[in-house]
Amino acid sequence: MTGTLTSAGGSFAQYFADGAKVTISVGVTFPLQTLYTVNGFTPVEFQNGTVIPANHCGGYTHNYWKNNPGQWQQGKGLTLGSKHYSDNDVQGLLQTSEQNDASVYLVHRLIAALLNVGNGTKGDPVQAIIDDANNLLGAGGRLPQGINPSSAVGQQMMGDAAILDSYNNNNITTAASQ
Repeated sequence: MTGTLTSAGGSFAQYFADGAKVTISVGVTFPLQTLYTVNGFTPVEFQNGTVIPANHCGGYTHNYWKNNPGQWQQGKGLTLGSKHYSDNDVQGLLQTSEQNDASVYLVHRLIAALLNVGNGTKGDPVQAIIDDANNLLGAGGRLPQGINPSSAVGQQMMGDAAILDSYNNNNITTAASQ
């Protein structure tokens, strides 16, 4: 922070011989990857003490979103496949076991990808996969769908999920939306 002292008079005058300019360094530490929304303004990320504007955020995994619902639940819900799910429904899906169900495995990664895009992570590199994942899930009705991972559709779901998992782990892009 830099400030200008306009009138260095009295007992302070001796300390401001350089034209009454003073530089103040403030050391502040913020928790890693903590997001805040203030009065409806866009989120700002505080990372390692550096303030990063919205749209410069990396991705998070489905486990992050599952364990931090306050970071995303705003009453809007998400459209997954061809169905709309409330925030509570989405949270319930995130809590659902992935065991032997490719639709749940995929939807966990799709939810994370959609929340990451909504949070400012650039989605262009995986938009086709997001669209394909929604098409695959949309063909089967409400979730969970009980899709065997070794079936033809299950293998497609697992393939899309693997790509979305890489995206959510910042292995495809960490660039922000422009």
